[in-house]
Formats: sequence, structure tokens, C-alpha cells
Amino acid sequence: MPDKTKPRSPASEPTRFAQTPPPAMPSGDYSFLEMVMSMQSTMGELKEAVNGLKESRTDQSKKLEAINEKLESINRKVYTALAFIALAGALLGIFGKPIVEAIFNRLSPAAQTAPATQPSVPEQSVPAKTR
Repeated sequence: MPDKTKPRSPASEPTRFAQTPPPAMPSGDYSFLEMVMSMQSTMGELKEAVNGLKESRTDQSKKLEAINEKLESINRKVYTALAFIALAGALLGIFGKPIVEAIFNRLSPAAQTAPATQPSVPEQSVPAKTR
């Protein structure tokens, strides 16, 4: 909206022209744009690297789960073997002596039938009484 209080002057020709060229506008400088594009490229590489790390982590976690399952299986087998050994030891502790005696009695039946003799003491010679 033109200002109505001031009268308009008629169009005029400039009497003096510029002695120096106008300053260069920054639109010809593309360094900022190149820097932004470089950062975008770097960000793309970083995203790709992070996604690769995520995939390798999931693969590694699957491998660790498989190893963990194997270790749990071995752990169960070890505890089963220990329980079996403890049970066998308890049974041998309770019934071991009668079993051993029964085995030795069958192997040596002559020992049972032989009369028990007392150890012989050598007789001492008694001096004869002289009269």
C-alpha cells in the first residue's frame, strides 16, 4: 500500500552508476551443501554398521543359548551320576559287611566246618618228685 501522505515523484534516470561491482552472493559457494551430503553419507555408513552389529549380536546370542543348553544337559548328567554314586555308597555302607561276609563264607566253606582249636600251649615239663 502506497503512502498517501507523500506525493509520488515521477520516474527518473539515475545520474550516477556504481563504480565497483556488487559483492558476490554466497549462493555460488557449495561447501556447506558438500559438508551436509558428506555427513549424510557418513550417517548411512554408521547405520549400516550398527545394523550389522545387531545381526551379529543376535547370531552370537543364538550360539550362546545353544551352548548354555548343552552345559545344562551336562550339568544334569553330572548331578545324576553324583546321586547314583552317593546312593551306591550308602547301600554299600549299610549292606556292605553282610555281603562281604556272605561272599567269603561261600568261598571258604572249609573254614566253617573245621573244628575250632584253641592255640596249643606247649606243655611245660613238670619235674618228677623224687622221694
